[in-house]
Amino acid sequence: MKKLLIISLVLFASCKQSEFDQNKGREICDKAIKLINDRNYSELANLYDDDFKSSETPEVRTEKFDKILNVIGKMKVDSLISTKNNSDEDSDRMIFTYKVVAENLTVNEEFLISKESGDYRIAKIDIEQQK
Repeated sequence: MKKLLIISLVLFASCKQSEFDQNKGREICDKAIKLINDRNYSELANLYDDDFKSSETPEVRTEKFDKILNVIGKMKVDSLISTKNNSDEDSDRMIFTYKVVAENLTVNEEFLISKESGDYRIAKIDIEQQK
C-alpha cells in the first residue's frame, strides 16, 4: 500500500505542470515596451520579479534605459517575432523577442517572463541592435 501511494504521488508530481499563458506573458511584454518608451521606469519596476528587481538599483537601471533610448530614439513600431520556452524542463518561463523600429535604429528586445505564484513577471530584459 505504501509503495502504491509513493508511486501515485510521483506520477501526480511528474504530470503536474503549470501551464504558461502566452497571452498573459505577451501582455506584460507589450506593457513593458510602452513603459520603456514613455520612460516610466518606476511603473516598469512593478513588473519585475524579485530577483530582477534586486539585481540593480533603480538609478542604475534608469541610466541604462536612458542611454539606450537616447541612442535609438523614440520607438515607433514593435512586432513579436518569436516565443520560446526558456528550457525543456522549465515550463514557468518563456522568452518573447520583439523587433522594435525606433527613430534611429531597429533593435531586438528580448523579455524573459517568469510565472511565480500565478503572477507573470519580467525576469530579464535584453535590448540589442538588430543585425
